[in-house]
Amino acid sequence: ICYGTVRHYFSLTERLTPILNKSTSELDRPVWYLLISSAYQLQYMRVKTHALVSESVHACRLLGFSSASGLVNAVLRRYDPAHPLESVEARYECPRWLLEMTQRDFPDHWTFLLAASLTRAPVTLRVNRRVVSPTEYRNQLREKKIKFKAGLYRESITLKQPVAQDAIPGLREGHVAIQDAHSQIAVNLLNLRAGMRVLDACAAPGIKSIQMLDTQPDIKLLSIDVSARRSKIKLGNHTSHQTHRIQVADATQLDWWDKTPFDRILLDAPCSGTGTLRRNPDIKHHRNPADIESVADLQLRLLRNLWQTLAPHGQLLYCTCSVLSEENDAILEAFCKHNEGVKILPVEIPDGLPCTWGRQLLPKKDSGDGFYFALLERVGAPT
Repeated sequence: ICYGTVRHYFSLTERLTPILNKSTSELDRPVWYLLISSAYQLQYMRVKTHALVSESVHACRLLGFSSASGLVNAVLRRYDPAHPLESVEARYECPRWLLEMTQRDFPDHWTFLLAASLTRAPVTLRVNRRVVSPTEYRNQLREKKIKFKAGLYRESITLKQPVAQDAIPGLREGHVAIQDAHSQIAVNLLNLRAGMRVLDACAAPGIKSIQMLDTQPDIKLLSIDVSARRSKIKLGNHTSHQTHRIQVADATQLDWWDKTPFDRILLDAPCSGTGTLRRNPDIKHHRNPADIESVADLQLRLLRNLWQTLAPHGQLLYCTCSVLSEENDAILEAFCKHNEGVKILPVEIPDGLPCTWGRQLLPKKDSGDGFYFALLERVGAPT
């Protein structure tokens, strides 16, 4: 109910507002939250109106707002799920600034993108091939009568229906990890080999660090993150891995670097998260255009700084879970404009939209979130 209300906040508000005899800002916040979450249930759930109204009035009293119980009763009885929507924000469940940016960046795909953002994100698993084969694990799912479909890679499996985590075979033992289908692509693009010195910048909560060690345990991996709290990465079976270090460090600075270049760098940059609206619908309400400008500045500083730590012929993968060009292709353009010795490598994935510098994957129903990938190689020695 909470997620659904936040996803459909714009349309629910537009349908409720004409029924109220006052603006929503005049209502006590708990009363407004009760009204809009009740409206969501009337609009999208199989509930009987009289029962929902009765329970909502009762909840209003329990919350200590008995004086508003009459208003709650009257408004919900008059709520009309068929009332036509007028504003574009309500029709597409999206703030106007984000709608306009999406239309600009994806003139042929923006309606698909926004529709996908209103769906429920599926549960996707990544099989740890070092301990169990994808074929064997699929058989375990069949034994548990858990239906699934194959993903982009053999180790990627998407459940057709979500199940409780305790019901997922091997999850606690580290045989599989819950990881978005498109998120799994990043480590596969790095082409890790034994003995490589690898940096996972902005690593918390450690999902991709774990994937790196599952994929190629014989790398020398450093995982850094600026947040001490978030840097308490849960590594599961890798807590005693001798060649893996976790460090609290600011990737816009170099005081943490020992001057030994990295063969591979993963920069999963902080971003607006606009490719993950299904999982984080609150982004539509607490982000604004100024945030995009601010985070884009941080992304460019991170890329410029980390580039100095990359070995000749080393590769850096820049990725975000954003669908906005300001955080993706525009960052690469600004970086390449002022940096020599940069070779843009093809992003070898069969899905997504080709961009000038990288590749953009849009969120898909029953598949992955929105992700951007750009793969860079250093040509020549650092300057």
